[in-house]
Amino acid sequence: MLNVPFTMQAVIRGYLVDPFVETTDPIFTRELQGSGFASVQFVGVQGDGRILHSVASPARYTFGAAAPVPEPATWLLVTAGGLAWSAGRRRRRSRRGLPEA
Repeated sequence: MLNVPFTMQAVIRGYLVDPFVETTDPIFTRELQGSGFASVQFVGVQGDGRILHSVASPARYTFGAAAPVPEPATWLLVTAGGLAWSAGRRRRRSRRGLPEA
């Protein structure tokens, strides 16, 4: 059994018309990235008085789990909430006559 780490990058483009027949712009383009392990099992086979190696099974690609990445809208909501909380706190402190921290 042979296990090898790999990384992969690809671009997928979707077309309404075959781009090899008619020149057209893609309706969508997506970039893909991934990493994981490729596994292949080898079996020794004897033939003509010598040992030959052949693949017993097709290669299997196991992708690792991607780390979650917050969307820009999530960052915007978190930032806006923090600013609103801070502004409310300052307003309450100024009404009480307490110094701002």
